[in-house]
Amino acid sequence: MRYGAKRIGTHFIADLSSCRHNYVEYAPLLQLAMKACRDAQMTPLDFAAATVSNGITSGASAVVLLKESHVAIHTWPELGYAAVDLFTCGPEEAGREAFEKVCGAFDVPGLEILEIERKVKK
Repeated sequence: MRYGAKRIGTHFIADLSSCRHNYVEYAPLLQLAMKACRDAQMTPLDFAAATVSNGITSGASAVVLLKESHVAIHTWPELGYAAVDLFTCGPEEAGREAFEKVCGAFDVPGLEILEIERKVKK
C-alpha cells in the first residue's frame, strides 16, 4: 500500500473465454453466485437477475448486492464467454474464495484474475 493511502477493498475481475460450461438461464447463475458468497461467509442483501435474448441468442446476468459490496456476472454462451466481477470491502480472502468459486463453475482453461486494491488517499 502506498504511503498516505487507506485500503477500501479489493476488486476481482475476470474475462472468462473458452468456457466449457456456461449459463443461458438466470436462475442457476444466481444460485451459483449466492452459494459462492454464502460459502465464503459473505452476506447477500438483495439481487437482480435476468435472461436476456435478442431473438437469436440468449445469455444471463446476475448481480448480488452484498453487505460487503457486490458480485456481477454476465454471460454470452454463444461466444463461450462470461464477465465476472466481485468487489469486497470485507476480508480479501473471503472475496477471493467466492470469486474463484464462481469462476471455477465455468470450467475455463487458464483462468486469469485481475485484482485491484481500491484505496483512498488520506
